[in-house]
Amino acid sequence: MMKQPTSISFSIVSHGNGNLIKNLLSDIKNTCRLDYEVILTINIPENQDYLSSFQDMPIKMIFNKSIKGFGANNNQAFQCSKGDYFLVINPDIRIENFNFELFIKNFEDKNVAVCGPAIIHSSG
Repeated sequence: MMKQPTSISFSIVSHGNGNLIKNLLSDIKNTCRLDYEVILTINIPENQDYLSSFQDMPIKMIFNKSIKGFGANNNQAFQCSKGDYFLVINPDIRIENFNFELFIKNFEDKNVAVCGPAIIHSSG
């Protein structure tokens, strides 16, 4: 039996951050070579015209009826996620060059439960 490809669920929460999310979605599309889905939570009403550029991406939308906090937003995204791995990613993150396959291999070590990439400020 062939092993199924590894998949990732990205959880992104928008608080009116469409301009940032547009860049992040583009980065994910251009860098992630694994199967993935994006779960985008709209925490406050906002214009979503930016999503028209990403109709070919697997994006699940969650629209909150009332504002939720960080944990509640990501917990609800987790409940509908289908990926082998669940990655919480803030809208202001940019992914210039990232090997998701190598990153996921960290979890082959059974002593690893949580890990994250080095985050570098735009000033270096």
